[in-house]
Amino acid sequence: MFDIWVMLGFGLLGFLLESKNIPLAPFVIGFVLGPIAEENLTIALLSETPIFTRPISIVFIAVAVFMLLLPIFKKMRNQSKMNPA
Repeated sequence: MFDIWVMLGFGLLGFLLESKNIPLAPFVIGFVLGPIAEENLTIALLSETPIFTRPISIVFIAVAVFMLLLPIFKKMRNQSKMNPA
């Protein structure tokens, strides 16, 4: 009986995501890869060597920060084009 409730729950979740036009693929990928990434992050943070001093780590962090800030900069640029002072 538990399997039926799980199936209905995920079916309802999929229906709600589709009705709100939220893509299902990133959700499934995150749901599958999330525990794996969490486990590896825990191992990396508990290791003896500092993770943020290696050059490749610094590059990945810089790229991540850039990708997080890029939409904000684009929005600010579009607003300044629409409302010239």
